[in-house]
Amino acid sequence: MPGGRALCLDDLSDAELAAVFRGVPAGERAHLACVCRRWRAVSVGGDVWRSVELNLARGWLMQREEEDTATMLTWFAARRGGIRELTVVAQTDQDWADAQLVLGMLCGNLQKLSVLAGPEGIEFHMPNLAFLSLWIDYADERSVSPCRTFPPGLTDLNLRYRGQGYNQARQLPAGLSRLTALRRLRFDLVVALSDLSYWEQATSTSHPLDPIQGLTTLERLDLRHSHLPPLPAWVSQLSRLTGLCLAHCVKRHADQGQGAGWHDALARLPALATLDMRCSGLWDLPPTIAGLASLTALLLSYNHLTTLPEGPYLEHLQRLDLGASNMAALPPALLTCTALRRLNLVRSSSVHPEVKFKLSLRDARALLRSNPELRELRLPEEAVSAATAKKLAAGFPQVQVEHPAAAQADEDDPDFGTLSEGRGESDSEFDLDYSEEEEEEEEEEEEEESSEDDGS
Repeated sequence: MPGGRALCLDDLSDAELAAVFRGVPAGERAHLACVCRRWRAVSVGGDVWRSVELNLARGWLMQREEEDTATMLTWFAARRGGIRELTVVAQTDQDWADAQLVLGMLCGNLQKLSVLAGPEGIEFHMPNLAFLSLWIDYADERSVSPCRTFPPGLTDLNLRYRGQGYNQARQLPAGLSRLTALRRLRFDLVVALSDLSYWEQATSTSHPLDPIQGLTTLERLDLRHSHLPPLPAWVSQLSRLTGLCLAHCVKRHADQGQGAGWHDALARLPALATLDMRCSGLWDLPPTIAGLASLTALLLSYNHLTTLPEGPYLEHLQRLDLGASNMAALPPALLTCTALRRLNLVRSSSVHPEVKFKLSLRDARALLRSNPELRELRLPEEAVSAATAKKLAAGFPQVQVEHPAAAQADEDDPDFGTLSEGRGESDSEFDLDYSEEEEEEEEEEEEEESSEDDGS
């Protein structure tokens, strides 16, 4: 601030002040109007009440258990014009019944509903619910599905299992087949294959993904940590599918020698742009994946790959994750890439520790020259020396080289220049709905699984 004065809330614009107010717990947010006239004007308008939590498991708002349902409805009625996102914690059927009274009041404006469901699950009885995004977190492994019915018109549905071990869902909920506008679906831990004999007995009847067979509007499908048989042939009907997450899905088949043919249906998805195959037990990249010419993001970390084949999949690839692989050198096929923006080659000390990755200065320069849009290059510590890392950063200052030697060289030489120039571009086009916390959790789980495999 000019004159050295510290910044205070009065210096913020109304929009900035409203953003601060949204971070205050809902139970205390209402008191902000009592501070002054300006705060009152800001707190009753704009987007201050855009997101609210309704915790019925501990008292409907901020643990105020003495407040009854009528008071709750009055409170929400006064703010329903601004509420767009609602988080509900409902552990019992009565909790959910009370929550539906609030939903009936807000349904005209509500855009996103997040629910932490109890063991009894939830069911929507009101056909006029029209919000677009539904997130349900559940932790009871006895729940085949946390939701018995779904509101029509959904475009975004996330069913995330947060319990210990696997749930007992043998297939996707049947009610999904009626969600004809659904564009994005995430359903964790579909255990359709507890052992090989189960699917051997069921192959002639149905596939656990059959409920979404007719959802031709689907654009993103996330089935991470599921135990599934090979993808069915009707996958080709999902012609709009651009993002597919199968992380941790194929590994059990591959480890037991049953992975052949699992990926064949991917060849029928010509529009697929983002594919997540982390921790899938891959020793080689299947030809069906190498033939996907529309790929822009491919996540292959925590596999056993030693190299990569050439193929159409490299033509438009912008993000490639080869972390914790079995590679000792840069795959020659990568030198044919021209569109890379992010490349991860970082290794894990617990995965294939006997393999040491080396990157020659010639290959590094060839890679960077052929990919002028490359902005992030992550290298293992043993890949290059400090001198080589310094030369790369000096010759390609627009690239952020994440490497211990490069960081040390920058610290030793203040005139070395910045490694982060050009950083700050949005990576949303690569995301498959991962938060930073979820990505960290995934990496920890992958390291644990890979360590167990190596030990066995």
